[in-house]
Amino acid sequence: MTDTSSEPAALWIPLGPLSADETALYIRTHEKLARLFYGDSEGRALVRRLAHTSRGHPLIMDRLAALADDRHALTAALD
Repeated sequence: MTDTSSEPAALWIPLGPLSADETALYIRTHEKLARLFYGDSEGRALVRRLAHTSRGHPLIMDRLAALADDRHALTAALD
């Protein structure tokens, strides 16, 4: 049996902001965000605000993306 007391109990993976290309990929592949982005100019502006506000951080983007079905709620969250 191997002594594992010095091994970490969990793997630490730093999660920082996505690059501009990764943010664009996230938006294109996220069902709600893609629908909003490609739907009309107002939707596209909202998605751009979301990307700017979140600064590409995937956890923040995910939380804001959950509001993508309700433009008023998303706008309020971004304001």
